[in-house]
Amino acid sequence: EHFPEMIRECPEVTAILVHVMVDRARLFNTAELRDEKLMALGRLAAGLAHELNNPASAMVRSAKALGEELAQGEAAARALGALGLSASQLAELEAVHAACLAEPVRTWSPLERSDREESLASWMASHGADVNLAAPLAETAVSLEVLERLAGVVQAGGLDVALRWIAGSCALRRLTEEIELGASRVFDLVSAVKGFTHLDRSPLAQP
Repeated sequence: EHFPEMIRECPEVTAILVHVMVDRARLFNTAELRDEKLMALGRLAAGLAHELNNPASAMVRSAKALGEELAQGEAAARALGALGLSASQLAELEAVHAACLAEPVRTWSPLERSDREESLASWMASHGADVNLAAPLAETAVSLEVLERLAGVVQAGGLDVALRWIAGSCALRRLTEEIELGASRVFDLVSAVKGFTHLDRSPLAQP
């Protein structure tokens, strides 16, 4: 009840009160803006963690599988070397290997891939090879015609060894591509966040 009289008797009080209210309002606005920024930062961090988790998990799985495939590939390579294949046999083997590393002419649907895997497994069973090798080969461009040519020049015992080496090479190629894809995804995400944090900065050189 004394404020009207204070303002009337001392006008400087009005100026002081206005400054105090402006400072209080600015402080409240700053705190509210800071809270909004912190909430936005929390949402960004949560989203980034989720997006980084997927490629990182895939890279970890592929890296673990890569170690196992390397060990199996080395064993298959030693067994293949012990066969003492001739130049013509090695040429056919290299043709299958090249088809394995080549990009498939198209992407198979899950049903088509399943049919392809069953066809390869049936062929391998009829030629005395490990049917488990059909799964990694089903994802490649290897055809039954190419396998038939290989079976025509490599004996039954050596065929299983040759296919094991080829399948291992295909698996190694696939795993390295998955790791590369995951690393590229992580790099893109980090670059995007880095660009986001510098949105308020001029790209031009400053004095």
